[in-house]
Amino acid sequence: MSRGLIHEAGHAVIGLHFGFDIDGIEMKDRFLSVMITDLDSPERTQQERYIFLTGGIASESLSFGNYDVGAVGDDQKKINVRGGGPVEDYVVDALEILRTNKVRLDQIKNELCLKGITAPLEAGYNDDPDSYVLLSRQELYRIWAGCQGPKIQTGSTRLSET
Repeated sequence: MSRGLIHEAGHAVIGLHFGFDIDGIEMKDRFLSVMITDLDSPERTQQERYIFLTGGIASESLSFGNYDVGAVGDDQKKINVRGGGPVEDYVVDALEILRTNKVRLDQIKNELCLKGITAPLEAGYNDDPDSYVLLSRQELYRIWAGCQGPKIQTGSTRLSET
C-alpha cells in the first residue's frame, strides 16, 4: 500500500474523531489530500487543527515505524501558518487517537488500497484522469459508523459515545 494513502487515512481518522467536516479523500492533479471544509472554523481549537495536520505522519509511523521527513513539509507549513510548533510536538496525541480508532484506520486504509487500484482506471475515461475521488464523504462516514468506537453522526460536528 502506498505511503501516501496511509498518510491521508491518518488525517481522515483524526478529522472524523474530532468531528471535522470531511468531504472525502481525493487525488487532485496527482496529489492526495483529505477534503476538509472546517479546519479553520472558530469552533475548532488550535490543538485539534495541529493534531489533524499531524495525523498523516502518525499513520505512517504506525505502519512503517517512521515517516517521510521530506513529505511532511506541507503539513508543517500548515501548522506554522496557524501558530503551531514542530509536528513532533503533536505526534503522541495523534498516535493515541489512531490507536484508539485502529479498526477504523485499518478499514479506511483497506478501502483506499482498493480504490487506489480501481479509481485511476475509471478516471482514465474522464476529462481529467489525474483528479478523482478515492473515498467519498458517504463512504468515509459509512466506515466510521460501521466500526466500533466513538461515533459521529453525518453532518454533526461533535462526537457521541457508543
